[in-house]
Amino acid sequence: MSAAAPTGAEIACDLAEAAAQMVSLRYRREHPDAAVDELDKVVRHWWGGRSNEATLDGAGCLRIRHGA
Repeated sequence: MSAAAPTGAEIACDLAEAAAQMVSLRYRREHPDAAVDELDKVVRHWWGGRSNEATLDGAGCLRIRHGA
């Protein structure tokens, strides 16, 4: 039996997470001596304009609330 095809929301969350990882990797490449907390701050800043913290369900994934 095959797995169900991912929904558009699941694909969007996966793409957003991949983009955040790319931001992290690029910053690490450009600033190899940066501390981990500095890297985390850069990634959090990147996420800042891309989600509503009140509806975040996990690591950067927006939970769609039906019927709310």
